[in-house]
Amino acid sequence: MSLDWEVALSYAGAQREYVERVATELGRLGVRCFFDRHQLAEIWGENLSDELVRIYGSQAAVVIVFGSAEYVQSSHTIAELTAASRGEFQAPRPRVLAARFDDTPVPGISDDQAWIDLRGIAPEQFAEEISRKLDHLNLGTIPADLGWWRTRWMSASIHLDTESPRIIEHRSILAESDEMKYMMLSVSTPVESSDGIDIDTLYGGSVIRKTTESPTRTSVVLKLTRLIRIGESHALGLMYSMPSWRGFAPQFLFSPLKECDVFRLRVQFRTNQLPIEIREIRGVAHREIRNRLSEAPAVEVDRFGGIALDFSDLQRGLAYGAVWGSAAE
Repeated sequence: MSLDWEVALSYAGAQREYVERVATELGRLGVRCFFDRHQLAEIWGENLSDELVRIYGSQAAVVIVFGSAEYVQSSHTIAELTAASRGEFQAPRPRVLAARFDDTPVPGISDDQAWIDLRGIAPEQFAEEISRKLDHLNLGTIPADLGWWRTRWMSASIHLDTESPRIIEHRSILAESDEMKYMMLSVSTPVESSDGIDIDTLYGGSVIRKTTESPTRTSVVLKLTRLIRIGESHALGLMYSMPSWRGFAPQFLFSPLKECDVFRLRVQFRTNQLPIEIREIRGVAHREIRNRLSEAPAVEVDRFGGIALDFSDLQRGLAYGAVWGSAAE
């Protein structure tokens, strides 16, 4: 069952100004947030009691309770909290997280549950805490439509001079759909099996799902650090760590799914284990690489044991990169 909202905010009218600022900042951060004043058109004309029970009980992954003296006196807020609490025993299961404006006990919230005291915390700061908590919970509220984008430029540094292979990737993406918060990368890894590969983000987002598509291809869903509008660019950094050298293919090839302006490849070899031969692959269909290796330009290793290749105006589906060692012989 899909969820309409990552988070729903339950509050009393006396604290509306504070909570609205929280909701606005959550929207800027790309969190799908239910705040009644922002969704007036959706609840207009509905049976309010039934609609609130549906939203807080089954359509939000997390319910944030803004406790206060006014909160416990409102029948609407208590109905929202009751629906959320009952929903915890159903699937999907919302989580009730509590914050407070004063020391008033809130029925249904255990004294043992950790609260966040909002006295002295700015609304925007609290919204950032909520966003971080959602990332930590990883509740699987990924929308079906992840949005469209293309890579403007990408650089890949392949470190083969370390105890185990490591790839560091930097890329700038351009959003081709509006309000993009999630994106999926399909990564072709130069190993026999991608099961043991660790994928970490250095900046720009966080990995929330990794799926093995084939022995050498892994798809990764990233949650971006901000909401990206159509036409905007966003920078990402990722690191791929291989468990060992076993099964590591002597090549690195990038095949963009859409046109890419620039690709920069750097490979650092061990100075005492330099490959016999290195060939540059520039705009070649994968099925033709083996047949055309003898025609591919040879690449010289610099005095530090590395190579550097630059590509521009990359075409979709074609391979760009380098093949070395026995594979290039």
